[in-house]
Amino acid sequence: MWKNPLLCLCLVICLSLGAVTSAQEGATTPSEEAAIQAFRQGSFSRAVELYRQALQETDDASHRARLHINIAWTLFALGREAEVQTHLRAALLEDPNLTLLPDYYTQEFIDLFDQARARGVESELEAPPPDLEMTIANIEVRIEQQEDLEGALADVDRLLAAYPRSPLVAEACLMKGLSHLVMGKGQTAALYLDKCLELLEADQLLLFGLSVPAYLAAIYVRGLRWRHLTNPFRT
Repeated sequence: MWKNPLLCLCLVICLSLGAVTSAQEGATTPSEEAAIQAFRQGSFSRAVELYRQALQETDDASHRARLHINIAWTLFALGREAEVQTHLRAALLEDPNLTLLPDYYTQEFIDLFDQARARGVESELEAPPPDLEMTIANIEVRIEQQEDLEGALADVDRLLAAYPRSPLVAEACLMKGLSHLVMGKGQTAALYLDKCLELLEADQLLLFGLSVPAYLAAIYVRGLRWRHLTNPFRT
């Protein structure tokens, strides 16, 4: 893919001048600043790592979308097209109205972006809801092992969309709330811990102390225990 030296040189120049636009569009996080420097120095693999760290430093959807685009663009320079598609789709999930400026990107990259948008529309129309218990178990494993944390946290939102009233999703909300609390994102943690308790309190058996599965009762107690730690972040 990158055997043409002239093409490689043109891409690197384009990358250096136009790809990393977050600083021009809004505030940057510490890891993002470091990623920009690594990118400009040609350390693309290191830049990808730092951009992924930066995803954990912001809750702003448009900012996260730009970070995913920067990751995809950097992976594109490395020739890792399968991973490019993953981050292009993630960017569109964060900001469905996202567009790319043609002056900053190659036509090939823009084509990949358009393909990701088209596939996303098709998958939303055709994909069945995720398996509830299997997805919760998978989320728990990834959070405990600190592997693909962003993907695990995104799966919690997928479950909420597919099963908006299921008390079983409360466990996933609890895990996401605690993860954000550990990352220092108190306001986001509060939202998911509140959602955890809301789902469980909607179950009248639990609310009135009647017979309920022990693990749901345990989740409720943990949710109550951790929610008070988010009080300083509430407005």
